Amino acid sequence: MALPEKNEYGVVISHNHLLAKRKEITAQDLTDYPLIISRRSSNSDDFRDFWRSSNILNTVLTFNLNYNAQYLLKYGNYCLFTYKDLTNLEDGNLIYRPIKPKVYDNNRVIWRKDIELSNVAQLFLKRVKEDLEMEK
Repeated sequence: MALPEKNEYGVVISHNHLLAKRKEITAQDLTDYPLIISRRSSNSDDFRDFWRSSNILNTVLTFNLNYNAQYLLKYGNYCLFTYKDLTNLEDGNLIYRPIKPKVYDNNRVIWRKDIELSNVAQLFLKRVKEDLEMEK
């Protein structure tokens, strides 16, 4: 389970969306469409330069779980601003397009040390630590 050092951001849209023909999507392209973005990303300074190229973004929804937000893409002209490879695209109804200029986010794993983790969470954390040690 090798973790990428950085995650690339892009936009997931319906395969019949008007932006589907584009190879890359800019902030200016997104001004005409309702945007769905993670709560964390909407508050991040990582996108200051990307959003600055657009005067108005129509953010209609923020989310914590990408899985829940992707269902809206089938029912409207929504654009889901998310990490590359985070959304299931296997059914062919949704497609990913990178944004231009590219924006990356460093991976973070955060947990509270004062709370006892479940067995599954402990195992996950152990494996992440082992993978990071092997990559050094």
